[in-house]
Amino acid sequence: MPTSESSASAGPAEAEAWLTPHRFGLLLALLLIASFPAVVTGTKSFFFRDFGTVAYPTVCYQRTAFWRGELPLWNPLSHCGVPFLAQWNTLVLYPGALIYLLLPLPWSLNLFCLAHLWLAGFGMFRLARRWTANHLAAGVAGVAFAFSGIVLASHIYPNYLVALGWMPWVVLTAEAACRLGGRHVVLAALVGAMQMLSGAPELILETWLVVAGLLVVELALRRTQPWRPLGRLLAVAGFVAGLCAAQLLPFLALLTRAQRGTGYADAFWSLPAWGWADLIVPLFRCFRTPQGVWFESGQVFLGSVYPGIAVVALALLALGRRQGRRFWLLTVLAAAGLLLALGEHSLLYRVARSIAPFLSVMRYPIKFIFLVAFALPLLAAFGVNSLADKPRSRAVRFSMIAGLPILAAIGAIVAFAAAHPLPTDDRLALCRNAAARAGFLIVILAALVARAFESSPRLARFLGAAVLLLLWLDARMAMPLVTPAIASAALAPGMAELRPPPRPGEARAFIAPQAERLLATRLLPDFTQDFLGARLALWANLNLVEGLPKVNGAMTLRLSEEAEVEARLYTSPTNRFPRLEAFLGAAFASAPNNPVEWVPRAHQLPVVTAGQRPVFASGTDALAALFAPDFRPADVVYLPPAARGGVRAGPATAQVTNVEFTAERIAAVVASPSATMLVLAQTFDPNWRARVDGQPVRLWRADFAFQAVALSAGRHQVELVYRDSAFEIGTALSLLTLVGGGWFWRRELPRPRSPGRAICR
Repeated sequence: MPTSESSASAGPAEAEAWLTPHRFGLLLALLLIASFPAVVTGTKSFFFRDFGTVAYPTVCYQRTAFWRGELPLWNPLSHCGVPFLAQWNTLVLYPGALIYLLLPLPWSLNLFCLAHLWLAGFGMFRLARRWTANHLAAGVAGVAFAFSGIVLASHIYPNYLVALGWMPWVVLTAEAACRLGGRHVVLAALVGAMQMLSGAPELILETWLVVAGLLVVELALRRTQPWRPLGRLLAVAGFVAGLCAAQLLPFLALLTRAQRGTGYADAFWSLPAWGWADLIVPLFRCFRTPQGVWFESGQVFLGSVYPGIAVVALALLALGRRQGRRFWLLTVLAAAGLLLALGEHSLLYRVARSIAPFLSVMRYPIKFIFLVAFALPLLAAFGVNSLADKPRSRAVRFSMIAGLPILAAIGAIVAFAAAHPLPTDDRLALCRNAAARAGFLIVILAALVARAFESSPRLARFLGAAVLLLLWLDARMAMPLVTPAIASAALAPGMAELRPPPRPGEARAFIAPQAERLLATRLLPDFTQDFLGARLALWANLNLVEGLPKVNGAMTLRLSEEAEVEARLYTSPTNRFPRLEAFLGAAFASAPNNPVEWVPRAHQLPVVTAGQRPVFASGTDALAALFAPDFRPADVVYLPPAARGGVRAGPATAQVTNVEFTAERIAAVVASPSATMLVLAQTFDPNWRARVDGQPVRLWRADFAFQAVALSAGRHQVELVYRDSAFEIGTALSLLTLVGGGWFWRRELPRPRSPGRAICR
């Protein structure tokens, strides 16, 4: 006869078998639909912060190019011209982008984001099930990861959701590749390439930090052939780099001439010194905007860092148990993420930055919190597994050991907030939020304990499902308006009020510095009105939705000289530089005190002009000349001293006709009675190649950041074409790697095994 305790454990064990991957995938999809019903049906759309002003417009630009049959290498509409594909975070080469390229916007971009939330949760379920062999523990990890405040708040950066969606899959497949080799190497490389194409370098780095940690642990424990797993992982990394060469090589080339460098970043937007408290009381020392959105005082990169109160408790419950090497690796990574996210508040961050200066490219230390977002759900899965393994009496005791310290910490945080309030604190909202978190903690732990007592499989299934639903409810209710939405019609094109609208190659819109400052700090209480105001003002990248060229923009990487001109132009809010604005083709300027009002400007120059007299000047002198009161762009062009021996030109009465201006090709006919210069108010990039009458000629950097071509006397056909050699070489490498991976896959097809042979796991 079985003992009472063994019969009691039969209920949960049988119930766990019910939570199959297919059923969990369906449950996760239903929870996402319940979370965002209007977004799923298309009546509403995400829009908040970078989603609406940066990500959605770049998707619109990519989609327009796609339906023209073009690959968008260059964006002529922002920053007087800037590389597009090489930005990496534009997701041009990511296969999943077909979702929003083929289906109508903005619904398809919302679907794209929700699909990657589902991918993240389902991948975490598969990884946790592999590591714990416990279906409910895996379900807890999957729900906790997909609905973590950190992950949900990342919806404003769709490429971050892509990287998070693939993160558990990369760890899962890379671990299998290290252990088993063969076709698992190719599979891991394909999954790794999908994440690599997301263009989220910080998250990719953190993912491979987890993989490297697992490898170190494996090598430390392996007694025979210890270097074989290392060789397999290096093969995976090589395949990933080769598959993504078409994206990585242009990005690395752009990075060498962009405005970012190893000294670019600072510790701006790190987790505040008190930020750890927000992991259990999410409104502690937070301020509420007029729109009702909460942010931590000190960082607004992420709207929430709350992982779930029960997730933290279950992770603590697993501490001190014999969980194995993976558990302790995750514990170390979570602790490191918490410390590094503090930025300059943390000694570990200062040491890490001194050892690895390239970390400066990661602008915000808060991004290390993604390590915590990944590790905590898995640690919670180990906690659920520990609770399930205990007899009844010990299950109660262990749940109390996990819950009571958290409840005590909640009380201490609320007491501290009452004794030392900040001016922006809302103590009533904080108390209500803290009480709700305590309630969810008690109910979830009680459900897990009751499930350990329950002998009926049906009731055990019910309690397990209740735990998952409570985790979801806690995540959705913890931080109001983490993922707000507005009517989808507010994102439709056709709202610009510039008449006649400037066209690429002819003129641009110019947001006045005073208006730019107002737009960066404005915040109307109504979400829709606030977003429509940004659209009318063509703020950030919203000009891409309308297809209108603009002097500035919001692309992540810009060519350094143009970025310097733009920075100087916009850091003098009380000064205007009308001659420089005329050179840049500013046909419209926003009213200084009313960003949505556009004022036509007279006397602006076309983007393509000719007849200027060259003046040879250093970069510093040329930059100063652009901002000088006597700058005469119609008469003078500043060239680098190196051009002195190669340019024989002077002032001339030149005519420019038959101008053709497309995204990656500019053509014009220039007639001049004497040798002169053709000047283009477009950002200089070495990937632009010039031809005169079909013969290649030198394209000169002009006026510090722009372009010029020297012409002899007579009538000439001039053509400029954008060719990214790094992309072409990278594409060839990617194709060769894909062919090599296919050959390796076929070579490693499963062979019949002898009955006594088994794979060592």
